[in-house]
Amino acid sequence: KPYQYHIGTLSGALSAPVVTALTNDDPEAPFLDPKVWKSVTLTNIERVNHDSLVYRFALPHASTPLGLPVGQHVFVRLRRKDTGEVVQRAYTPVSLQDARGAIDFLIKCVSR
Repeated sequence: KPYQYHIGTLSGALSAPVVTALTNDDPEAPFLDPKVWKSVTLTNIERVNHDSLVYRFALPHASTPLGLPVGQHVFVRLRRKDTGEVVQRAYTPVSLQDARGAIDFLIKCVSR
C-alpha cells in the first residue's frame, strides 16, 4: 500500500490533527489551498547521490496544477508509524512551475 502524506501551504500547531480536504472534481483547479491540508501519495523515490533523494508525490489528477509561485515552499506533514508523533517540515519543490499531476522534492537524508 502506498504511503499517504499531507501537503499544505500553512503551518498549524504540530499537535493539531491532520485534516484532509474533499477531492476537488475540477482537475484544472490548483491543488494547493492555503487553508486546507490535502492528501498526496508517494509514487517514486529517485536516488541522486549517497544522501539525497527526489521524492515524487502524485496529485489527484494528471492534469492538476500545483498552484505554487516560484520560490515558495509547502509544508509536508505525516504521522510517524513508530511513535504516532506528527512531523511537519517545509520544502521547496524542485518541480517546474508549470508541471502538472505531481510534485517533486529534493531531500537530503542525514543519519542520526
